[in-house]
Amino acid sequence: MDKTQFDILTANLDRIARLLALNVVANVKGDEQIVKLSSVGFGTSEIASMLGKQRNAVDQALHRIKKRENSKSKVEEKQRAGAGEHGGSN
Repeated sequence: MDKTQFDILTANLDRIARLLALNVVANVKGDEQIVKLSSVGFGTSEIASMLGKQRNAVDQALHRIKKRENSKSKVEEKQRAGAGEHGGSN
């Protein structure tokens, strides 16, 4: 296989990967689309291109999601710690 054939093959595989990714998020709305695409390894520029968004909007959504998840984790930690204090052995 020469370089030209390899480049064509690579471009076609990339197109297939994008189509599959869009199929996965077809019934998902909002930031959840970005989360799913990011979780399978697409970068912010790729996600923005696929969803027709600005790269900055995708960056902001990922930041917002990460912040929300961190807050949720902290609340869960506090709840576990509180349960541990009150749920001691006899």
